[in-house]
Amino acid sequence: MSQSHQHAKSVRAGVAGLVFVLGVTWAGYSIFHGSRNSTVIALPSTGKEKVILAPTPPPVVIAAKSDEGTADRVSATIKAKLKTVPISQPSSSEAAAIASESAETLDLASNPTVEKYLSYLEHRGEPNGYFAKLSQHERETYLRSKSQSFAGQDFDFDKAQVRWRYIDGKEIDVPKEIGGYATPKRTFDAIMNPSVSGLTVMEVIVPVPAKTVAMGIKPCRLGIWIGKTRENPSWTTMRIYTYDVPGNAGVVSPPL
Repeated sequence: MSQSHQHAKSVRAGVAGLVFVLGVTWAGYSIFHGSRNSTVIALPSTGKEKVILAPTPPPVVIAAKSDEGTADRVSATIKAKLKTVPISQPSSSEAAAIASESAETLDLASNPTVEKYLSYLEHRGEPNGYFAKLSQHERETYLRSKSQSFAGQDFDFDKAQVRWRYIDGKEIDVPKEIGGYATPKRTFDAIMNPSVSGLTVMEVIVPVPAKTVAMGIKPCRLGIWIGKTRENPSWTTMRIYTYDVPGNAGVVSPPL
């Protein structure tokens, strides 16, 4: 074999290795976003990329275990917490709406099913989106990839907290905390322009053990932003925070 041929072969091998390393690095960055102050917009997948499930712990089996009674108890617990919120207590009707929305989102995080997620999206104005167009197998794979950190975990509702984050576009000061967050496309503009949209947000924070990618199970507090705007006065889930978990642990935010 000539020296020039060997050199060309070595160059091709080097390029292939570099492409592989860059691909793995980008995949890890795209999926695991638990870093401090990270922002992830929940845009639809193209369906072409491979879904990478967390190797630690093993992928969960998605199975429903909740019932209507459980959802009612969670909602009642959150409504009781809302009576203690400082600054300005929501009206009884607003408290009921916030509690119901929180309970539904938290239930989807801990007990995800394809049917439940389809209903969740339909109620939020996305009945014909990307997820609905997938095959059943593709839906299960996609949902599993988005649910692996919290599915099957037990939330400590007795230690739940509530706090205002925005009232009529004005931000309410809260302690600075380490956390990552995810924002769905449907609410991104409202959150990025709070004064223009007249954003009002109540955050419901519930402790839950998070199954991380690199560090096993870690204590976490899941913060659910339940908000409304002048244009859309119905309370809906607008953002999810994952507090306390180290940024390099790798937490996958639940679907919302």
